[in-house]
Amino acid sequence: DVTKSQTPATRTIGEQVTYSLTLTIPAGVRLFDGRIVDTLPDGMSFGSYGAITCTTGCGSALDGAITPFGTPGSGAPVQNPDGGTTIGWHLGDVVAFGSPRPVTRTYTLNYTATVDDTYDGTGTPAAGTPVAVGDTLTNAVQLVWNVTDKEATKPASPSLAGADGTS
Repeated sequence: DVTKSQTPATRTIGEQVTYSLTLTIPAGVRLFDGRIVDTLPDGMSFGSYGAITCTTGCGSALDGAITPFGTPGSGAPVQNPDGGTTIGWHLGDVVAFGSPRPVTRTYTLNYTATVDDTYDGTGTPAAGTPVAVGDTLTNAVQLVWNVTDKEATKPASPSLAGADGTS
C-alpha cells in the first residue's frame, strides 16, 4: 500500500512542493519486480528525489535496496506527451521478512516538484495556457509488481506496463 502527503497542502505558481510517500509492506507479503510509479500532472515539474527512510520493521535486505529511477545509469523520469512526468522507485523482489514471524515494514520516500507557470502538454488545457489560481493539479501514485520474477535487471524507467498487479 502507498499513501501520499504534501507540504504545503496548497501551492501557487513557482512554489516547491515536498511529497512524502509512505510504503507499507504487510507481514508475510512476497512480490517480484516491485516499483512505485508516481505521475505528476501537466503544470508541475519534477524537482529531485529526497530521502528514503525505513520507519518500521527495518533490517531487511530491502533497506537500502529501494532506488529512485533517474539516478546515474538507471534512466530518467519520463516526460509524457500529455505534459505530465512519470517518476518512480525500484524495489526489486520483496520477500517476507522477520523470524520467527514476518513483520510489517514501512518506508518513507520523499521528492520535490514545482508548480509551473504554463501547461506544456498536448492535452487540455493546451500548451502555453497559463496555470491559473484554482487549477487542480493532481498526481497519482501506484505500487506495481509481478507475481513471478520477470525482470532480470532494473528497468530503465518507471512504468506501469507489463505489471501483474497494482495498488
